[in-house]
Formats: sequence, C-alpha cells, structure tokens
Amino acid sequence: MAAPVPAELSELTASWVTAALAEGDRLPFAPEVATVRLERVGQSTGFLGQLARLHLDYRRGEGPSTVIAKLPTLDPGGRSVGRMLDVWTRESRFFAEVAPHCRAKVPDCLYNGAEPEAGRWTLLLEDCGPGQEADQLVGATDAQAAEAVAALARLQAPFWGEPLPFRWMPGFHRPGFEMLQAAMQSALPRFISAYGDRVTPRTLAWLTTFVDQLPRWAAEHEDGPLTLVHADYRLDNLLYGADGTVTIIDWQTALWGPGPMDLASFLATSLTVDRRRHLESALLSEYAVAVGAAAAHVEQVYRSCLLWWMAIFANNLSRLDPSDERSAALFDRMITGTFGAADDWDAGDLLI
Repeated sequence: MAAPVPAELSELTASWVTAALAEGDRLPFAPEVATVRLERVGQSTGFLGQLARLHLDYRRGEGPSTVIAKLPTLDPGGRSVGRMLDVWTRESRFFAEVAPHCRAKVPDCLYNGAEPEAGRWTLLLEDCGPGQEADQLVGATDAQAAEAVAALARLQAPFWGEPLPFRWMPGFHRPGFEMLQAAMQSALPRFISAYGDRVTPRTLAWLTTFVDQLPRWAAEHEDGPLTLVHADYRLDNLLYGADGTVTIIDWQTALWGPGPMDLASFLATSLTVDRRRHLESALLSEYAVAVGAAAAHVEQVYRSCLLWWMAIFANNLSRLDPSDERSAALFDRMITGTFGAADDWDAGDLLI
C-alpha cells in the first residue's frame, strides 16, 4: 500500500516512515522504523517548505540514522508564492527525472510523494550535513566560492546548448512571461514601501523599467544557449562536506534558462561586497572555461541576469513575512547584494 502523502510534519510517524522508505525502494532492504525524533531545521532559510531532520531508530533491518523531510510551507504568503511558481511539482519531478542525470552532487531521494490535486508533496532526502559551516549572512570564503562555481559548472556543462531533455520544465525555451510580469507589477508598490530606501534610486528606476520589458528581455534569451538552471543558487542551498565538496539542495525553482543566471544569484547574494568585487572577474572567467562558453558572453548574460534577480527578489520577498531576525537580515542581504551588484555593473545600461 502506498504511503499517504502527509500535510504536516507531525504526520511523519514511525509507521509512515516505514511505509515511505519501502515505497521509495532506495535501500537494500525495507527496514521497520521503531521511533522517529523530529528536529526542525531551516526555519530561517526554507521559506517555501516545512523542513525537518528525522532521527530514526529501527526495530528491524538497517537504514540511515537521519533523513531530511521536506513538505510545502503552511505560511499563506509562502503557499501563494509556491503555487504561482509551481515549486513543489517542479522539485518532485526534478528528483524523479533530472537528478539521475546530474554530474554535480545532489541528495539521494528516498521517497517522493505527490498528490498535486490535494496540494500535498513530501520528500525524504539523504541527509548530507553537517559539514563545513557556511552561513549566507557571513558569506562564503574564497575556497567556498570557488567550489560553488566549480559545482555549478559541473551541473550545467553537460546540458549547455543541448536540446531540452525535460519537456515539463519551465524556462526560456517557451513564451509565457506575461503572468510573471503581472505578478511583479502588482508587487512593486509593496516592495518599494518595504525596501525602497535600501537601494539606490537608479536601481529602483531600473527595476520598474525591467519589469515593463520582461517578456521582451526573456525573448532575447530564448535562442540560448540554455541549460539546466537551479534558479536559487546561493549559499543556504549548498552543503559543504568536510573535504569542501558541494551538494546542491532545494530544487523547487529548477528551470531551463541562461546558465549565468545561477552565477549572478550566487555571487550577488552569497559573498560580502568586498569579496565579490575581488573575486568576481576570476570566477566569471573560470566558469566560462568550465562550461565551454565565451567569456564575453558569460559576462554579458551575468550582467543582464542581475536585473532579473532584482525583479525576482522584489516580487518574491515582498510577499513573505520574515519569521525572525535572521530571516529579515537574509532578505535584506539578498536585496541589497543584488541591487548593489547591478549598480556596480551599470546593468541598467542594457535596458531600452
């Protein structure tokens, strides 16, 4: 019998986890779980999900001592953003269809339950932490930044410029940005009220112009080269092992798009301003070589995608209420970092 897809973490009982692991069929033998101890994680980083580390003891057989459980958020604002972006279906299908083809490391998926008509999705994932400490508010070290860019290149290079292998995946290969544009336009007053005083006046003007031009901007990237894009590639979604290797988590926004979009997200949000300015040029060059692209192309698309992230963060973060001081500081870091990088690069010069 299939394990019922739960709506809340409290439903992850020993009998349910036993059934879910058997259904996932990723372990050599189907163990029987005796007890589950739930440890909440990611309250300040998992804005669209309920996240917990499940500590498991077994009555029969063997299995992992811990797994990560991921369910949709219960926050009304987060649910609204999640439905708009279809994030839970995207992540479920990523682990079912895309993860087996990734050269970069992603967590093993031990159970993948989906009842879209009921608004329920649940993942049980390999617990890849803890390893090296990496805090988005502190920012990546030089070594962590270099490995993150190398991992991104490993992820994207096999798909770079290739025909789309996943027909369900949203992205720049098809039109349809008008709905996102309308959502961004409706969010602009809320964003300006909440965050307008934290960015420069010219970047705020660029934001409005970019949103007005979004479908045309997206169409300019339609012919690619396109690749697999994580679309939330930042330090809080990277786990560093003891040897520095990176596991990429949180695939709710995976899409088919311009690869430097992820590079822009990481460098703008996950490095201090001084470290970004110091490392940016070298990391852009190393990424271009690793994916086999012209350095000038990577730089141009990187610069353009800073405008995209300005608009995405304005839309998404203005709809969410920070749950604590760390969340508020993280929102501020993502916004000021991205708008500041766009300011440094004079990204508004790309607008008509």
